[in-house]
Amino acid sequence: MNEESGFTTPLAMAVIFSLSLASMIFFMFVASVNKKINSYKRAVESRKEMEYVTRRIEEKLQDLKLEASDIDERCVSFLISDACDYNYTIRDVSTGINRNFASEEFIKNKAIGEYINFHEESLVDYGWLNPKISEKAVVEEVVNDFGNGKTYPLLNSFPPFNVFFMDSDFLRAVFEYAGLKEVEKKANMVLENLNADTTVNEIATLIGVEEKHQLFDLIGLKTSFWQVEFESDACRCTAIYAAVPKKEQQREIERYMLVDRKIFPKGGYL
Repeated sequence: MNEESGFTTPLAMAVIFSLSLASMIFFMFVASVNKKINSYKRAVESRKEMEYVTRRIEEKLQDLKLEASDIDERCVSFLISDACDYNYTIRDVSTGINRNFASEEFIKNKAIGEYINFHEESLVDYGWLNPKISEKAVVEEVVNDFGNGKTYPLLNSFPPFNVFFMDSDFLRAVFEYAGLKEVEKKANMVLENLNADTTVNEIATLIGVEEKHQLFDLIGLKTSFWQVEFESDACRCTAIYAAVPKKEQQREIERYMLVDRKIFPKGGYL
């Protein structure tokens, strides 16, 4: 009996240990699956909430078209603050050299080219097709694809650069491209005198040109594309809003439109 007991007891213990280990692994697996399911549910709920918030921001931005100028990000923040309970950041993402549409002629201009060489951060991904500085082949392709007269709002003459978001080097480069003289002096004069009440006519008078000068096909007082970023504990959201110009008066804004939205799950979710 002692020999038999000595044999069965370790065997029984091994069996019990194996069963306990298998049970523990099973329960750990179940717990892991439940955690992933709960995380997935939280991420889905967060995504739905973020989609709702981006639509609410779009509604709130409509009041921005009533403002004569966009002097900084606070003009947007004031409007969307009660639509977004998350911590958010706002950025002008169109005042710069559009890497997708800018023509070779524009980029290879001496002043513009030098500015890009020293300011790679000036390259942007958002902007309308502006016939003054966009690649002609791209413009022609759009016209062929959509048909003449049906390219609005993608192709329009809304000034691509908001003067309030231009540094002195960029402003000098655009001045020189537009054929102005004494560009450094004039750029400094403009930047020193900019305020919330500044008008295009005042800028024109300050630098000694008419309001119809080709310069104002390029610079204006409004931002054409805004980026709003915010996040929850489950997701991050990046939303892009475009200022859609009026079809008949393309230096005025008809509405703001959500044109791009990316929602990413954060680590530990999905």
